[in-house]
Amino acid sequence: MGWTATACFVFDGATGLGGDRLTAHPGSDAAWLSEMARNRFAALCSSGQYTTDIIRKVNTDVRAFLDAETDAAAAVVEDWRYPVAGYEMLRLVGDRLEISGLGDCVLHLVNADGAVFSHTPLPEFSDAEQISARAAIARAGGLKRLPSMLHDEAEQERMRMFRAGYNKPGSPVWTLGRNPDAADHASFARVPPEFLDGRPLQGLLMSDGFSALADRYAAYTAVGLVAAARQRGLAALCTELRGIEAEDADGHQFPRFKQSDDATAILFSVS
Repeated sequence: MGWTATACFVFDGATGLGGDRLTAHPGSDAAWLSEMARNRFAALCSSGQYTTDIIRKVNTDVRAFLDAETDAAAAVVEDWRYPVAGYEMLRLVGDRLEISGLGDCVLHLVNADGAVFSHTPLPEFSDAEQISARAAIARAGGLKRLPSMLHDEAEQERMRMFRAGYNKPGSPVWTLGRNPDAADHASFARVPPEFLDGRPLQGLLMSDGFSALADRYAAYTAVGLVAAARQRGLAALCTELRGIEAEDADGHQFPRFKQSDDATAILFSVS
C-alpha cells in the first residue's frame, strides 16, 4: 500500500502456483511485485501520469525484469508461475475523484450523510471462489486437511489453468503483472458530485482478505466497517478477522482455500 499528496492505493499480490521462485526478494515473488508497483505508482502519480499509462509502464517494467531473470536462468516458465497483483486506487484528478482498479481489491467511501459508495473491479469473483473452495474442502474433509489449495491435486490443476488464463484476450481477470495490455482493462469509476457534497468523506481501501469482514463474513456492513475502523482502529479489526477465521477452522461456514488471507487496508479521509 502507499499514498501521495493526491492518491492512495492498495495492492494484493499472489505468488506463482508452484515451481521455483523467479525473484530474489526475501519475502516472495508477490511481495516483490507489490513493492515494485507501490514505488512506481507513487512516482508516476506524483508526476501527473494518466492512470492507464501508469499501469502500462508498471507492467512493461515487470515483464522486462522477469523476462531477464528467466532468460538468465535459461528457464521455461509456465504462465501460472508468474506473480500477479490486484490494486485499487483513489486519486484526485483535477477537481474529481477517480477510482480505478484491477483484480479484487475493494473501496468503501462513506460521506457525512451516511451514504456509501463502493467499488471493486471483480464483484462476482468472491462468490465463484467460495464455490470452488467449498468443493475442495468437501473433497479434503475440511480446511484443516487442506492447508492451501496446492495440497489438493484437482484444485491445483483447476487453479493453474485459471491463473494461466489471466491477462489474455477474452479473460475476465486482468492484473498487474507481465501484460501491459492490462491498462486497457482496468475498472474506472468517478465519485458522483452529489456524493462529494456530503464531505468530509471517510474511506477504506482494502485487499479482499480485509474486506472479507463485510463481504464474506457479514460481520459489518460497508458503512459499519468504515465506522469501526475509525473508532477501533485497523489492528483491532485484524484481530477480529483472525478470530472469525479461527472459529471456522474447518471452513464449513465460510469456504476458503486458506485459513487466513493477507489483510491490507488504508483508512483515509477526504475533506
